[in-house]
Amino acid sequence: MSTCHRIPPDPTGGAIQLAGIGISLLCQGLHELNFQYEKNQQMNDCEGKLVHIDILVQNLQGERIGIVANKDGGVDFILKDLKSATALEAIKQIQQRYTKFKVLHELERRGYKQIKQEKLPDGSFRIVVEKWE
Repeated sequence: MSTCHRIPPDPTGGAIQLAGIGISLLCQGLHELNFQYEKNQQMNDCEGKLVHIDILVQNLQGERIGIVANKDGGVDFILKDLKSATALEAIKQIQQRYTKFKVLHELERRGYKQIKQEKLPDGSFRIVVEKWE
């Protein structure tokens, strides 16, 4: 694949790793964002090349964002227009929602129960959990 359409992983730790149930968590995040998506599709990248896409997302503005599993177990995002601010913002939202669902899944796996969840003004989430032993 050409490097023109790869969006580097989020340096803050929100990079998506598709090991285990990662694809399910990713789809939960897409659903929460009200983004339409389809699996196993094709789209043109920024060079006009037709590429296979594992998940094709359409954001609320109708822009298409491709998600492709890479050899490292993570994902690459593919855009037709690399300068689209709304598509880049959608990628940040997808990474944030994936991270949220991954944290909630891990907490549940370790026996914690979610009590409260709120979205803060800066766009981040506060999650309160408890565990009784």
